[in-house]
Amino acid sequence: MQPQQQPSDEPELFDKASVTSNMKAIGYIRTISTIVGGFSAGIFGFTGFKGFALFVIQYLLTSMAIVAFNFGGRTKIYVPQTSNLAFLVSGMGNEALAFVLYWTLMYALVHIY
Repeated sequence: MQPQQQPSDEPELFDKASVTSNMKAIGYIRTISTIVGGFSAGIFGFTGFKGFALFVIQYLLTSMAIVAFNFGGRTKIYVPQTSNLAFLVSGMGNEALAFVLYWTLMYALVHIY
């Protein structure tokens, strides 16, 4: 026999449109922050590990700011089935591509040409 699961006191009801809107807003904030970080890394002349370290720091700080200021520390209310740790690092790979694009663009414009 399988153990029976106890019913939860609180039903989990989410509006799909609201969750989608939240994810779009989060993506917009992260993208703008990543572009600014890439510009900064290029202008200040970061190369190699220093540039990627700036990206990781910038991305984590942006995600922590979203959780702290917008979500009040409660990620599951706005983004269901996501823990705080998973939220902090989700989408990092996609944003890394944008960061490298703007980083190399600004580095080339400021330091090479």
